Amino acid sequence: MSKKLKLTPWFPGHVKPVRDGVYEATHWGLACLQHWNGTYWGRPGWSAKEATDNGGDKYCYQNMEWRGLAVKP
Repeated sequence: MSKKLKLTPWFPGHVKPVRDGVYEATHWGLACLQHWNGTYWGRPGWSAKEATDNGGDKYCYQNMEWRGLAVKP
C-alpha cells in the first residue's frame, strides 16, 4: 500500500532549501530528484539514491523550482 507524502508548495529557483537533502525539482516541465548539499544542487536523478549519488557533481543549472517534504522524515 502506497502512502502519499505531504509536500511543500513549489519554491522559485532563487529560493534555496534550508536543509541538505533530496528534493523534487523541475526541469523544462519534467520532475526529477536532486540533492541539495547546502551550497549547490547536484545532478538530477530518478530515485533518491541516484540523486544522492549524483550530489557531489555540481549541476550546470542552479535555479530550478523545487519542493520537499512538508513534515520531518
